[in-house]
Amino acid sequence: MEIKISTNYGNIVLNYLGKKFLPNQQQDNWKNYIQNTFHSMFQISKNKIFSLNQVHGDTFLRSSEISLNDNITMEADAMISDEMNELLVIRTADCVPIAIWSYDIPLIANIHSGWKGTQMGILKKTFFHMKEILFSKGFTNPKFGFAIGPRIAGKDYEIGQDVAEFFKGQNGLSELGNNKFQLDLGSIIQAKIRDIAMNPVIVDFSESTYGSEDWFSHRYKDVGRNLNTVRIES
Repeated sequence: MEIKISTNYGNIVLNYLGKKFLPNQQQDNWKNYIQNTFHSMFQISKNKIFSLNQVHGDTFLRSSEISLNDNITMEADAMISDEMNELLVIRTADCVPIAIWSYDIPLIANIHSGWKGTQMGILKKTFFHMKEILFSKGFTNPKFGFAIGPRIAGKDYEIGQDVAEFFKGQNGLSELGNNKFQLDLGSIIQAKIRDIAMNPVIVDFSESTYGSEDWFSHRYKDVGRNLNTVRIES
């Protein structure tokens, strides 16, 4: 699935690849696999294809930082780029992929946000850094877009009391009884976007990974991973 969004400096290109394009298997080296896959698919140079060792944290990295450490896979859960034609790739299999872009200047981010990252504020931290970049360039009222990709639906995501405590009172948490809850991370992330951004453009695919013919799901015992990408096409 590919979506293109026009800006005054080029197109934001979002791609979401799941079961119809990728094998249902664990990869020995995700970085090499991702670079080989998208180099072949988009003819993008491998040194412009970025991925991470995702650790369910709240750390973001600039693509320039990743380039300086090209011989290792760096640990983080979000990436930011201000370069044309750099591809930022996030792996998911129930967690939420969130792409962010600026309408004012070339600036994008790609975020992996499970319940831990959502609770720790990885979206807010990444977005505020992007906003600081815009402010430093004189944009006092920047316009941002957000895309929330395929993820597990709330009806398919049961959690216990320990996790529910982090989301108490938030729209997206439903109590089932017996200390069991359902968590709709997509709804929670939508609300967080509206809290931090003024008049955001939000694209929400609202597709559940669980039991899907199109998307890999960890809870459904798939071992493959969905690849969620964003780039600026000149």
